[in-house]
Amino acid sequence: MSIQETIKNSSLWPINFNSDSEIELLKNNVLKLCEEACERMKITYIHFPQYTLHDETHISSMITLVSMILQDKISSLSELEKLILILGICFHDIGMAPNEEELESLLSSSEYEVFSENWKINHSNFVNLLSIQKSSIYSEVEKAEINEKISLLEKACLTEYLRREHPENAKKFIENLYNNDKRLLFHGINITPFICKLAIAHGKDISFINDSNGFRCDEQIHTYKVNMSFLAVLIRLSDILDFDRSRTPDLLYKSIKFEDPISIKEWEKHRSIRGWSISENEIIFTAECTHPVYENVVRSFINQIEKELQDCITLTKRYPKEFSSYSLDLPFSIDRSRIGPKDNSYITHNVEFSLSRNEIINLLMTDKLYSKPSLCIRELLQNAADAIRTRKSLYGLESFDFDKGKIEFSHYLDCNNEEILECHDNGIGMDLDIINNYFTRVGRSYYKSPEFNQLRKEWKEKGVDFDPCSQFGIGFMSCFMLGDQIEIQTRKDYGIGKNRGKPLVIEINGTEGIFFVREGSDNQEIGTTVRIKIRNKKAYYDIFNDNVKLITTLQGYALGGEFPIYGKCTIEGIKEETLIEPGVAKNPSFLELVGIKQLKCYSIDLSTISPCLSGTINESFLIDENGNLSLENNEASWVIEKKRNDSEVQLKFQNYLYSNPEKLHSICFDGILIAGHGGRVGDKRKVTDFMGWRNPGTYNNANFCVDVRGALKAEITPAREPVDNSSMHSMPRWQRIYDCLNKGEAKIWGKIIHENISSPDIFWQLVNIYEPNLSFLKSKDVLDLLFPVIKDGKLSYKPATDLLNYKIENNIVILSEEEILQFPDYCEKWKKSHSGWDCNYLTQRILILCSTAKLVDGQTIFNVDTKSNNFCIGDRVLRDFYHLVLGINFDESCKHYFSIYSEVSIINS
Repeated sequence: MSIQETIKNSSLWPINFNSDSEIELLKNNVLKLCEEACERMKITYIHFPQYTLHDETHISSMITLVSMILQDKISSLSELEKLILILGICFHDIGMAPNEEELESLLSSSEYEVFSENWKINHSNFVNLLSIQKSSIYSEVEKAEINEKISLLEKACLTEYLRREHPENAKKFIENLYNNDKRLLFHGINITPFICKLAIAHGKDISFINDSNGFRCDEQIHTYKVNMSFLAVLIRLSDILDFDRSRTPDLLYKSIKFEDPISIKEWEKHRSIRGWSISENEIIFTAECTHPVYENVVRSFINQIEKELQDCITLTKRYPKEFSSYSLDLPFSIDRSRIGPKDNSYITHNVEFSLSRNEIINLLMTDKLYSKPSLCIRELLQNAADAIRTRKSLYGLESFDFDKGKIEFSHYLDCNNEEILECHDNGIGMDLDIINNYFTRVGRSYYKSPEFNQLRKEWKEKGVDFDPCSQFGIGFMSCFMLGDQIEIQTRKDYGIGKNRGKPLVIEINGTEGIFFVREGSDNQEIGTTVRIKIRNKKAYYDIFNDNVKLITTLQGYALGGEFPIYGKCTIEGIKEETLIEPGVAKNPSFLELVGIKQLKCYSIDLSTISPCLSGTINESFLIDENGNLSLENNEASWVIEKKRNDSEVQLKFQNYLYSNPEKLHSICFDGILIAGHGGRVGDKRKVTDFMGWRNPGTYNNANFCVDVRGALKAEITPAREPVDNSSMHSMPRWQRIYDCLNKGEAKIWGKIIHENISSPDIFWQLVNIYEPNLSFLKSKDVLDLLFPVIKDGKLSYKPATDLLNYKIENNIVILSEEEILQFPDYCEKWKKSHSGWDCNYLTQRILILCSTAKLVDGQTIFNVDTKSNNFCIGDRVLRDFYHLVLGINFDESCKHYFSIYSEVSIINS
């Protein structure tokens, strides 16, 4: 039956002759327009192969359903209302049928890019199949099947986007097609806008159907009154009640694991919905399902239908008395008793997996993600810093510098004598979308979302981008280790010249309690305030029973921020406060900490090594009365302390021996300590006693505090610690950080090489005492370096440029039959027997890295390269897990291996 026949045979079709010729003309035009709509709707099969054809099949079902919904009340509709309703039904889904040009425009939009990324995140099947695709255990046939399933999911993503956006698109398409079409004129009034409103309304929340949006009960068209609200309700209900196998694909995409035999194709084979009945007393769906997944998605969709039914009935009951004839005599709930397994093919259990906050806290503590309850301060600090950076970047788009960012922590007793920890920032704030999609979803970070990545694209173009701290989306959960009752006040800033977001207050009561959001006060500031009520009330407070340790934690972790951080505790017994100014802390050298005055300090700005770094690397040396670097002066001296089977280098100062001077290392990401020593000068002892220190795994022997940003940030655990200290040098991203630190240390020693040292003896003895990694010197520094040479038992020093045609045998640099490169005893005495450090190996390595090689009579001969541009010799070192590969220039015939303490390959640089 054609669509025209279906319409004319339905109870919706006006059959009474009307004296108004315009009605009769419109009736004829409606039939033709509906036929055009059905023809256009055939395009939907291209984009919606898993859905029922949205042509006359769906339209006919909706017309039938409207008749079932209204029954004898259909006469309450005027002829004009019936015709507009028919047009609304025929055109409401036209947004699902974009032509090629319209589709191309939709897919190239940033909105689709964000939607696509989110869709893939929410559909674990997609990620699962991609991981299977990369596996080597599957055959080519199996991989072809997997590729087909991936293709299906990619098409499903487009399908779901078109489905969600089709009400708005329907409005655009209808306007483009019919705004100037005379067939839709009724007494000179174009009724196209009314059809567009009905198309939009069927995809909006029920609250959209109100007077202000043009859905009045007495909308005036010429002398006719049209109940636009009721027509919108009828289209919504008839649309959603047309429920068969086509209505649930996206639920299936989320529910089905595609390596299982269950699939969309299987769903297509089995019409789970066998039938439905709609009357004044009951609505019944009958579904026979062949798998519990199918039953689950059927029940899920019926829940949506029931919610829509209740909303629509409630809306019509609110009509004024004069519109009481526009009513729905339908039940408030749907009978689900006839939904179940087909032929008892499975047993249904209504069981859900859940994880309470208590269980999450236990997991966090058991797995040692958070070793101390007070670490929530670090997490709140990171969240606050990201929020301010986001606001600063947003303002930067308009070339406005937001320089008023601040973070404030307070620890106090409130008016009820309850212990409170509070964190306030004036950052970007949150709105309901972020709260619903990210804040309430453990493991999803807004700063890793497609929406945020879209923002960053704009920021990068303006040069105001930043790389956020947040990675894992679990940090806020650490707050529950301190308290169960949490209040959050937040208000979003949408940018300069734009409205501020609504003031919102989030209340969380108890680990198993209620989470709800309400509107805050109008004077609520932009930004976010988190207020935690500490559990386990105390009779008194001192440093031993203080679980918060606010000031110590802030001082320990906040080592490199861009904004001032205030901390204040006003509780008697533990009163304390701090102001941490912006900037990266400096770790002083051992000699500075001891208090020696006669010294020379070197400090290298690490941003000169990489723009991703900030902070300094520092070292200091004793100087003599002439200002030259020295082993001793009238204040202190380096000495050898002999022990039973060992010797130790010690510093003698004020008749006291300082052994094993501790190097101070601190590595921060985004201003927050990741590894090493916490605290700044003056705070370190207190901080270390509380939080200890985590070895950053670097062998660098200078003192540094470095803040790492952007592409240089390395692998960390969700606890924001290095993945494994013992294997960090095998991780490429950590190795890049260490290489930068080594370059900074080498830069210090490069300065020393060019300065007035009393003798090369002093230089090499200092090298043995400080054990620097000189493998990252600049080649120019190496060329100016004087090396110890022994000839006929006599010691002399030669510059690297004089070391020609040397070879290496048995780990000895041989210059000629009479000359070798060797360190004298006064250097060797400083060697720490337990350290494994070897100055001979070091010099061989730096020489090779500055040399070219050739094969002469079967032997590898080296020459220091004096013609190369000034380069960092460490850049010639390539690493893998087991080998050190030195990249040097070599003759083509030189293709064998040689060793210097570890396997080394000669390769082309």
